[in-house]
Amino acid sequence: MNLHEPEIHEAPNPVNTVMVVDDDPIFRMLMEQVLLQKGAKRVIMASDGDEAHQILRRLTNEIDAITLDLSMPNQDGVGFLRLASELSWGGRLVLVSGEHESVRHSAGKLAAMMKIDCAGVLAKPADYQKVAELVLSGTSSRKLQRLGPGIDVEEINSALRNSRLFAYYQPRIDLATGRVAGAEALARMRNREGHLLDAGKMINLAEENGRITDITWRMIELVAEDTPEIIGTFDEAFKISFNISGSIISNNQFPGQFCDIIRLAGLKPENFILELTETRLPQDTSQSLEALTRLRMQGFGLAIDDFGTGYSNIEQLRLFPFSELKIDKSFMSAAASDRFAFACVEASVSLARQLDLTIVAEGIETTDELELARRFGIDEAQGYLFSRPLPFSNFREFLKVHGTVGNASKAPVLAAG
Repeated sequence: MNLHEPEIHEAPNPVNTVMVVDDDPIFRMLMEQVLLQKGAKRVIMASDGDEAHQILRRLTNEIDAITLDLSMPNQDGVGFLRLASELSWGGRLVLVSGEHESVRHSAGKLAAMMKIDCAGVLAKPADYQKVAELVLSGTSSRKLQRLGPGIDVEEINSALRNSRLFAYYQPRIDLATGRVAGAEALARMRNREGHLLDAGKMINLAEENGRITDITWRMIELVAEDTPEIIGTFDEAFKISFNISGSIISNNQFPGQFCDIIRLAGLKPENFILELTETRLPQDTSQSLEALTRLRMQGFGLAIDDFGTGYSNIEQLRLFPFSELKIDKSFMSAAASDRFAFACVEASVSLARQLDLTIVAEGIETTDELELARRFGIDEAQGYLFSRPLPFSNFREFLKVHGTVGNASKAPVLAAG
């Protein structure tokens, strides 16, 4: 029996409260005006990192987004990042600085390492409209994190025992046709009160406590239950991608067991793409290489996820039989204003083209990012600009409206490029 996640109908949670942290009073004043004009309900000012830290301590659960300068008196922006991380603040960050682009880039990487959602890194003098768009686009992930209590291992165990793990689907859009080419299946878990748990924290905790294999197998089962309806109703070429854990790859029985589940569901390997990041690969390279080679021989796709964020992405690309490259959202959001990010995306696309890989841009949230992805010649994109991840019932309705590749009777998600 397939226990689907209930439908969701609530409107996206907006970014309501923004804190502008900058020692330039003119920047603060103009930034406040633009943010309020574009829909922010409340803008709080801080002239340096110390003042911002004191405000954030009081309003950790109220501040949805922050614009942050790097060079400031008393406490600089880099120091503030550490303090914000210690407070477990989970809102949206946009860095706006006159420092050298290498410094800005490193600060953005530092924010990501501290698990802070950095939506963009912009140079001064800044385009205030662009800053506001990055700050206010999408939804406030912090609001979702507030809904439930902290996550512990027993919460994960309870959710697995009581069928509170669900597959959510985020559409992948073909940028040449504007239609839905596939979807990424993402693990979502609810606590006893029915609130969504923070997905990133849930996955990290599961990996640390040996439960990621159970989550992976359950996700495979859920996807195998959902996919026949999608393919049978909409498009035989539809592709579902999902993350796979290193611990499961190190089991040499995995390829055979996975193939059995797919075939028993009446599905083809060609409909599935396994996504891997550097951190998900097991230490034993020979085991993972054997498993992934066998899966590719069976017809499964293999994607290198979050490309550009790891230390040995290029070595992985050389070693494993990837069919797809996914460019991390941090590069896409920064590429318009950061030469380093632009060069990274350009080089990644060139490399993927030479290796005959499908190229997917992750985390597309603005029309500017979409246009840039098209200019780069990227094949597919996913992100909140098109749709947030949806429970299966909502995703099914999404497909009824927009259809899939090859189904000309449905309205495309966006105009063809």
